[in-house]
Amino acid sequence: TTAKRLFYPFSLDICEIFSLHRALLLAQGDSIYSPLGEYPYLVGNYPPVYEWLVSRFLDQPSYLPGRALSWLSQIGVCLLLGVMAYQWTRSFVAFFLACSLPSLSASFWVFGALHRVDFLALFFNFAALFVFFSLPLSLCFFSLPLFWLSGFTKQTFFLAPLLASYWVWRRNPFLGILFLLLYILGGTLLLVYLNQATKGYFLLHTVWSQQNQISLSRAVDMAFRPVGKMLPLVVLAFLACFSKEKGEKEKWLLLYMGAAWLWIWLSGGKEGSSWNYFLELVCLFSLYFSVFVLRRLEFSPKILCLFFVAQLGYSVFALPKKDRTLWEKSQWFHNDKMKLLKEIQKQNWKNLFPYGVRSEMVLNAADAVVLSGRRVNLNIHYYLMVRGGIFPKGALEYPLAAALPDVVITDVGSYPLLFAYRLDQKIGSWYIWVRN
Repeated sequence: TTAKRLFYPFSLDICEIFSLHRALLLAQGDSIYSPLGEYPYLVGNYPPVYEWLVSRFLDQPSYLPGRALSWLSQIGVCLLLGVMAYQWTRSFVAFFLACSLPSLSASFWVFGALHRVDFLALFFNFAALFVFFSLPLSLCFFSLPLFWLSGFTKQTFFLAPLLASYWVWRRNPFLGILFLLLYILGGTLLLVYLNQATKGYFLLHTVWSQQNQISLSRAVDMAFRPVGKMLPLVVLAFLACFSKEKGEKEKWLLLYMGAAWLWIWLSGGKEGSSWNYFLELVCLFSLYFSVFVLRRLEFSPKILCLFFVAQLGYSVFALPKKDRTLWEKSQWFHNDKMKLLKEIQKQNWKNLFPYGVRSEMVLNAADAVVLSGRRVNLNIHYYLMVRGGIFPKGALEYPLAAALPDVVITDVGSYPLLFAYRLDQKIGSWYIWVRN
């Protein structure tokens, strides 16, 4: 499965398209943070670490470097969880479980080896925790650079350093406050630098553009999905929580898990939220289960085996189905993308505009545009801002009226705003318009 993903030429997730586009812009020395609501109509919704690293390995448009980086980060996360579990228990069983339990989660399965920021941020996060717990308390500050890297790879990774400072504070109040202040100071300096370097647009893209409308029903659905996907193991962990004999690390890990779950409640209701929000919680649960739950349940191996078999049965049945669904969706536009890619490479088109009149289906055309090395002037996150209420609904018409790109790719063959264009041809599901 991983090999198929690494070498598949087109996107497997629509966000992959625009992540690769941002990496290509960085490889060319361009900014990925421009004025919002103005040309080019692109939203750089994540900090730049992942896409900057990918850009160092891009000599031509390809998903391979970014997917390989995500895959290696995924393996690194599993190994870090295993090593932390072994350090805390000196048990190879705990090591094996901590390494393998995340793979029973649909989130961990679906988002592996994709051109996305998630697993690199997760790797930095758990690498920071590994360093933090491996060193004496007085040397905990050496974990701060990794915490900063995690937060500037994906801005939602801020819980671990806050709770790490609480861990230090419980043992040495002065060091705990100093740790927190240094984390905030370093993060603020990096934030100010990036904001100044991008003329103030970094914060607009990575913070303000994410503040769209919250749906309570969506938040509830997102918050309870991780419970349903690993229900047998969650039940065992819940039963183990009633034990009164809890060590300091177990209490801290439970606090972290509770904070991560609360964060899903607070952030999962917004437009654009997806299963990647569960990754941090899945890893924490796997570490907690492998280190603490087994110790409590070792008196009843029959019950333990029963629940494990139930979980494995669900995962073996459901996860390959998720993978098949992913591949089936990727095949929907495969032939059309191939034809469009060849046509773009043949033409002298520079700036292309994938514009969905009736649906965002047309954004799949951006895959061929990006792989051809041409620029895209509208991305999925701009649509999400319109759908989330940050921009008015008419904002989707502004780019078309003002930008006048070379080519517009639409999902309809007739549209009044295209008065300055003529219909050139139809490729698969898409209509190609060129300027008169």
